[in-house]
This record gives sequence, C-alpha cells and structure tokens, in this order.
Amino acid sequence: MDPYPIAVEAFIDSVQTEVDAISQSVRDRFGGLTPAQLVWQPAPEKWGVGHCLVHLARINQLYRERLTSALRRARARGLVARRPLTGSWFGRWFARAVGPGGRAVKTPSIFRPRRETVERSALEAFFEEQVRLQALLDAARGLDLDRVRMTFPAARLLRFHACDAFRVLVEHEKRHVAQAERVVAAPAFPALPENAAEDGALTIR
Repeated sequence: MDPYPIAVEAFIDSVQTEVDAISQSVRDRFGGLTPAQLVWQPAPEKWGVGHCLVHLARINQLYRERLTSALRRARARGLVARRPLTGSWFGRWFARAVGPGGRAVKTPSIFRPRRETVERSALEAFFEEQVRLQALLDAARGLDLDRVRMTFPAARLLRFHACDAFRVLVEHEKRHVAQAERVVAAPAFPALPENAAEDGALTIR
C-alpha cells in the first residue's frame, strides 16, 4: 500500500487494489475447499481456514458499519479533501500491530467466529464483506479522511482516522489470509476427496 502523505484518490485506488488482490488470493487458494476442510483446525485452540475468513468478515462488518455512519456525516458537513492524507501515528502503529508481522493477542469475544457460521457460510460471508468494503471505499472518494473519525468496535474510547481504519482492515486481512495459508500447508490438513463435488466442495468464482 502506498505510504503517507498521499492524495485521497490515490489512497482509495491503492486500497481497492489491495482488497482486490486479497479477494483473488482467497478465491484461488481456498475457493475449492470442502466444508470439512474449512472447519478443520490444526489444534483445538487454533483456527482453521474458515475460522479466519469468518473472523475477517465479522471485523469488516463492524468497521464498515461505523465507517458508513462517519462518512455519511462527513459528506453532509462537506469535509472534502483539500490536502494529502497523513494518517496518525496511532493508526500507523495499529495497522502494523494487526498485520502479518504483528504480535499474537487474544481476540475479543465479539470478533471470534462461531462454528456454525464457519460450517455454513465462511467463504460467502468473506466475499460479501469484500464487495461491501469496495463500495464503502467508493463512498469515501473526495472526502478528507484525516478529518473523518470512527470509534474502534471493541473499545469506544479509541478513535481512528478513516484512512487509518481502511489500512487496518487491509493489513488485518493479510495477517489472517497468511494464517489460513499455513493451515492448508500443515501436513495433517485433510486431502481433497476424489468425489469433492459430490461432498459439497465450494467453488467460488
């Protein structure tokens, strides 16, 4: 993703490119997995591929709801972009912390995936939120995303610049897609059965 400072249109284009690339990677690597493969966990306390995808869908939904309200208010107030975006030191730090190289921390309960959702609609839930995220980025065009603020879903005292929030979402997606890739690469990961289509393998196109 392009660094700060950056013009708002270039920022939106950069984030949308990243989101597209992540969606394509998930489609290519996990789109043909069976429900059994999606729910498989390398250990009882560790997430499988489907858990990672449902977690991302849940996080994105909660951020999207807050960002949607914040962008609507900003549009009504006429907070158009007149200078390059710079973000904040906290937003940059947080994006790194939740990204692929960040330290593992316990996930708050509101962000944890439910097994029934993993079994039923892990891939669909992820891709639906990716589409909504792209639409939200389009809605952010032209706005001064340094002046648009949103509260963190798990701690209302924490506030992000909208541009930082978008960066957080992208880096967080990269982290858990990489985690899901490690799950598939595990020696014990269940093989795709010969009759995968009959067993309900989900091919996302």
